[in-house]
Amino acid sequence: MSTKVGPNQGNAMINQDSGWPVTVRTRRPLCRIFAAAMVAALLGGCLTDGGRLRIPHIFSADLTPAQQQLRERADTFNQTVWEGVAIGAAVGATIAFFTTSDDDDRVRNTMIGAAGGAAAGGIASSYIASKQEDYADREDVLDSMIVDVRQKNVESEQLIEAMRAVLEEDNRKLESLRAQLDSGEITRADYQGDIARIDADRVEMQGAVDSAGEQLGTFKSARHLYQEENTDVDTAQLNNEIATLQGRIATMNDIVADLGSGELA
Repeated sequence: MSTKVGPNQGNAMINQDSGWPVTVRTRRPLCRIFAAAMVAALLGGCLTDGGRLRIPHIFSADLTPAQQQLRERADTFNQTVWEGVAIGAAVGATIAFFTTSDDDDRVRNTMIGAAGGAAAGGIASSYIASKQEDYADREDVLDSMIVDVRQKNVESEQLIEAMRAVLEEDNRKLESLRAQLDSGEITRADYQGDIARIDADRVEMQGAVDSAGEQLGTFKSARHLYQEENTDVDTAQLNNEIATLQGRIATMNDIVADLGSGELA
C-alpha cells in the first residue's frame, strides 16, 4: 500500500510497508534531460555552413574512385571556419526544450530555439570578433580573412575537379543506360534504379553548391562589417578572393546542371 505525500514534499509516494519514498513522476523526467542533451549534442555536431544542418553521408562499398573523391572533397569544403557558432544553436535549443511546458510544442520550439541561437550570435559578427581576439592589428585581421577565403578557393578548385570527373563518368553511364533501355537489354525498373545512384551524385554536388553559397554569403557579410569599422583600409585583395569564390560557385552550378541534362532534376 502507498500513500501520496503532501504538496510540498514533491511528486512521490510513501510505501507504508518499507517506509521508503517511491517516486512516480517528476517535473523534469530523466528522459527529458537526456533528450535535451542529445538535441544539444546533435546540433553542436551537425550544424555547419551558416547554421545549416548537415548529416554525414554513409560511404557505399560500390562507389567508384571518382565518386569517393567527390564525397571526400565535398566533406572538406563543407567544413567552415565558423562552425563554433553551432554551439550557440545547441544552447538555444536546450533552453527552448526546458522552457516549453506543453509537450506538443516542445519539438517545434526546440528547433526555433536552435535557429534563434545561431541567428542571435550572428555568424559573420562572431567570425569577425574571433579574428579581433586573435589579432590586435586590424591589418592582421584582414590578412587572416584573406587566408580563409583563399583556402576555400583552393578547396573549391579541388572540388570542381572531382565534380567534373564524376560528371563525365555519370554522363557516360547515362548514355549507356539509355541505349540499353531502348534496345530492351534492361527494363525500365533497372534503368530507374541505376539513375537513382547517379542522382545521389547530383544531390551530393548540389549540397556542396548550397554550402558554397552560404559560405560566400557569410564572407561577404564579414567583409561588410570589417569595412564599416575600417573605412580607410584597402580590402581589394579580399574582394578579389571573394570574387574568385563566387566564380567557382557559378562553375559548380553549371556542372550540376550538366549532369543528366536535367533528367535527374
